[in-house]
Amino acid sequence: MRAIKNDIEKRVLKLSKYYSYPERLATINLLEEIALAIDFYQRRSVSSLKSSEWNETQGNKIQSDVWFKTWQIQKATLTRLQQRYRKTLEILSNTK
Repeated sequence: MRAIKNDIEKRVLKLSKYYSYPERLATINLLEEIALAIDFYQRRSVSSLKSSEWNETQGNKIQSDVWFKTWQIQKATLTRLQQRYRKTLEILSNTK
């Protein structure tokens, strides 16, 4: 949670010159970036899983394993992004 707050504070410093509610705007911008990353990793993880399954049906066990491990890494990244999104949303709900 501290890393998210630090990120927001850096963004607030940049936005405070131009906007009257920079903390809220910085948090919203961070939420948008995280949402885009979540969407990206969701699409990639689905593609990797399909590639793993396709390679397995074709008898390419090694290639299937590579795609499966890629899928596992992408799912783990997606889980971390979703947690970061929830925490950022919590921070936004507590801002004035």
